[in-house]
Amino acid sequence: MLPVVQALVEALGGNIAIEDAGGKLLFGEATAGPSRFPVSVEDEVLGWVSGSAEAAASIVSLLGHLAAKELERRALAGEVLHLYREVHLIGQLSEELAAVLDAADVGQAALEQALRLIPGTHAGILFREDLDGPLRPLGTHDAPLAPESRFVASVLERGVAEIVNDYPADGRALAEESSLRSLISAPLLTKQRTIGLITLADTGGAPYSAAHLKLLNTIAMQTAAAIENAIASQQLLHREVERQALKLYLPPQVADLIVSSGGTSQLAGVLQPITVLYADIRGFTTMSEEMEARDIVQLLNEFFTAMSGVIFQCNGTLDKFIGDCIMALFGAPVPSERAAQDALDAAMGMQQALMVLNQSRIERNLRPFQIGIGLHCGLAVVGNIGSADRVQYTAIGDTVNVAARLVNKAAGGQIIVSEAIRESLPDFAGFDALGEVDLKGRASKMNIYSVRD
Repeated sequence: MLPVVQALVEALGGNIAIEDAGGKLLFGEATAGPSRFPVSVEDEVLGWVSGSAEAAASIVSLLGHLAAKELERRALAGEVLHLYREVHLIGQLSEELAAVLDAADVGQAALEQALRLIPGTHAGILFREDLDGPLRPLGTHDAPLAPESRFVASVLERGVAEIVNDYPADGRALAEESSLRSLISAPLLTKQRTIGLITLADTGGAPYSAAHLKLLNTIAMQTAAAIENAIASQQLLHREVERQALKLYLPPQVADLIVSSGGTSQLAGVLQPITVLYADIRGFTTMSEEMEARDIVQLLNEFFTAMSGVIFQCNGTLDKFIGDCIMALFGAPVPSERAAQDALDAAMGMQQALMVLNQSRIERNLRPFQIGIGLHCGLAVVGNIGSADRVQYTAIGDTVNVAARLVNKAAGGQIIVSEAIRESLPDFAGFDALGEVDLKGRASKMNIYSVRD
């Protein structure tokens, strides 16, 4: 700037003195001339120019122009720096929210970042999971508005961000909200619905601007997306945990079907036709008296593992292990017209799987064993049954009791079925009649059949 001033002074041929606003000489001599003019920008005096009237006026005009340009440059630099800070913080918020899988943590992060960008003494997020569900707060900041606030209802209904810089005078303000002077709020919008709103307020009355509203809308958009992602992630995790739990006693395809159709709520007790299979080890009590506890555990683990695999392959549901006995259901929880056939296939497959298992045991110098199997079909109540503290998916009723009695009639390697099973499988020619037998707990006798290999 100085060379330009010197060149102009020489061109004007005058003696010029330039002072700062406090009178400190910056250029020339103090006795430069009779005229003294202020250099000012936007009514602020930046300095003084002394000298001949014509020369001083020209220098004042030049300095005023240069000073205005410098102030404009600095203002622009400050604005760019402020915008960079906002973009940086918003980008930081986006990264933070993308890494959070809990809706409450999303709310907390969003509020903290909002208060870095927008002034306020209070900040809060109100959120609802369902369209008609109750609003609940997210995050731990001092929320300015309660869920029942009229202002909250208005923003959610309109779905538009809003500023109120004299909130007590607003007709929607409640008495308990009178300490709030200025307020800014933006809805949390997703593609499908409005899931809540984010609100900042100031008790000192510092006004909010359109720039603040633009920032809050950006934060609200990111927050809404992050909340939806967090909820979706939690739902996926819950379904996967539920599916893995169901797979412990259901075929994988059945577990997937139940989870996809609404989860374990689908397992409420219902009366439906099922086929029940019981299988237990013949002579297990005598065997266990002659074996070490560790060997008994190994035997049962091998037996249950092999038999469960066959049951699942045949679309059966593993109900429970009872000592050395397995109880399985077919046609539950998902009803099936093939339940009796699947159960018979499972029973025959279990006997074949035991032959393979026994061969392995013999090769390891371990004792082989045999199992008996009983099948019956009919109506039963199936579902999650138990107490408030513990429930188990099972079946109860006469159908279950009959199957349990039939397994006691089966010798090692034998499959015993009821008349109901035979009638359900008229095309199967492998049934051999064993005549009528008495079953414990039943007044009348029952025809039973064995299954040929």
